[in-house]
Amino acid sequence: VDGADKLRPAAGSGCPYLKKRHAAVADLAEAALAAPMDIEDLAAAGTRHRACAYYAARKALPRADLVFAPYASLLHKETRESLGINLRGSVVVFDEAHNLVEAVHGAHGSVLTGKQCEAVHAMVTAYVDRFYTRLAVGNLRHLKTLGALARGFAAALGGDKGGADRSSSNDSSNAAAIGEVKSLNDFLFQCGADNVNFFALRRYLRESKIAHKIAGYGEHVARSDSSGAADPWNWEDDAALGVGVVSDKTSANQTSANQTSANDQAPRQPRVGSVHALAAFVSALASADADGRVLVERGGEFGGRLKFVLLDAAARFKQIVDESRAVVLVGGTLAPIPELAAQLFPDAVPEEGAFGAANGAVDEGPKDENRTLTALSFGHVVPKDALLPLAVARGPSGRALDYSFGSRSAPAMIDELGRLLANACRVVPGGVVVFFPSFAYADNAYDGWVKTGVNSEIARHKAIFREPRSAAKVEKVLRDFATSVRNGEERRRAADSGVSGNGSGNPAGRTGAVMLCVCGGKLSEGINFKDELGRLVVMVGLPYANPEEPELKARMRHLDLSERKVGSAVEPGGKSRGRAYYEALCMRAVNQSVGRAIRHVGDYAAIVFVDGRYAPPGAETGRMPPVGVSSQLPEWIQERLVIPRGYGEVQSGLVRFFRAHAEKERAGASSGG
Repeated sequence: VDGADKLRPAAGSGCPYLKKRHAAVADLAEAALAAPMDIEDLAAAGTRHRACAYYAARKALPRADLVFAPYASLLHKETRESLGINLRGSVVVFDEAHNLVEAVHGAHGSVLTGKQCEAVHAMVTAYVDRFYTRLAVGNLRHLKTLGALARGFAAALGGDKGGADRSSSNDSSNAAAIGEVKSLNDFLFQCGADNVNFFALRRYLRESKIAHKIAGYGEHVARSDSSGAADPWNWEDDAALGVGVVSDKTSANQTSANQTSANDQAPRQPRVGSVHALAAFVSALASADADGRVLVERGGEFGGRLKFVLLDAAARFKQIVDESRAVVLVGGTLAPIPELAAQLFPDAVPEEGAFGAANGAVDEGPKDENRTLTALSFGHVVPKDALLPLAVARGPSGRALDYSFGSRSAPAMIDELGRLLANACRVVPGGVVVFFPSFAYADNAYDGWVKTGVNSEIARHKAIFREPRSAAKVEKVLRDFATSVRNGEERRRAADSGVSGNGSGNPAGRTGAVMLCVCGGKLSEGINFKDELGRLVVMVGLPYANPEEPELKARMRHLDLSERKVGSAVEPGGKSRGRAYYEALCMRAVNQSVGRAIRHVGDYAAIVFVDGRYAPPGAETGRMPPVGVSSQLPEWIQERLVIPRGYGEVQSGLVRFFRAHAEKERAGASSGG
């Protein structure tokens, strides 16, 4: 018997759109099936009918022919089951599938902070003390195990010293474990949890809904404690627990600041989120030892953190493949496709020529003859003369361009890039969008241009905007950029028609604006620089991730140890799977960034790849079959790619390209088209 069930809110409370509105919810579900509705339409209908649109959608789901759902609702088995999504016999289509591998990793990953561990230990201890005589023996055993795990995890992070941390006997210094990657078995042994049945514990957490019951008791305590005395549960606020901490310290600090201000204005509530975080981590630990690793990061304001890192996306994605009739991956920037297929469908048999002769086999591992893999690639909707991609190996001074990590910060490289950009801004109308490998390098380059005066040369032709690190500021910067570009276009068109003046308020001589962006930033995905907003995209270097980052290093090592090879046009013998994965992460970031321009059939733009690696030594000049990293660009770019003989051909090529399109626009305007 669980005593917390007696502490539910009094009858009469609950959502007025759901409680005693079952008939209205059913009617709304029928209406949703009768005619397609988007989210806004369904919500508005719910308001009119005083029925919950969310539960109406769930009620309609089993009878729907077409269901739209976010990745998170599909990739995680327990989430699918809780929503009533049945994939049996269905055709599952993943849009924007270039993100799919990382989405699988994220859906099955888990993060737990030291503060959360300590909070859960306190919660479970207080709950057991209160309901000890009412708890069934099995429930009591699971709760004590949960409390012991929370304590052991905290000890592994250097928190609760009373935990069973056995690492001290093996490690000469706890400090050495900062950022350490451990196998699941080693981590559980360190925490004294190697004898815990995680499958049984996971089932108990899911079926008993213990997190909600602990929260119910906490709310009861909070309501009862009106004297202002110290809270016996010793609840922490979300920010203090590190709730929402997923990636870097910057986002953690922003989350902490936002949540602290919100919590200052609201009564403190039990932090049931900590129990859910521990439950998710326990569920992840039920994986096979080879499937994942635990990243142990000690120290920091949240008492360190534990992160379960899924190593093999295919093992989890296989559940979806097995249930579905077919799985379709769709996207404009899926390249390089062979590596994506190896990550998600390692046992599928590719149809002959599925990935072209240059890309070789998908995977040399064992295959399932009943599972075939087909790859289809289609050209862009725009005509060939609407795109000019240039691979630039030398700068305006004739210097070889090398923007690898060890060379890109050299003053000469920064100066070459600035002069190349200044020259382009003189002849390119509208907006110029520049993508850097990182925020740090974008700042470094801009500061270098300020010192040499190159930024003033750029600003004479284009207003300069820089992508902000804060997501909250992106919209305003984008709006100001668009205004500046359109003002410049108005001035250019007025000059072409012989009208003088600067009626738009744009500084004399400026023909638009330049936006300095970052690969992987907010502006590299989901933002469309269509028409005049993106007439030129400049890709600076190759945005390779830090190969020493613990999570990435663990995945690469796992893929290398699988002893499978992915075909490669660069290395005939094939490259290791880890290296192929590492390169694919980089090239997908490149492809996503350059895909921000040319968004419809009437659009046109130029793309300049600034780095000698896009045009390796020995490559023929002019139009040619791409080699090296260029072979991993989308086909619609590959088939148009031009490698100039020298920088002069870059500038003259841009001049001819935009002059031709300006003449087309004038001809269309004069004919009334």
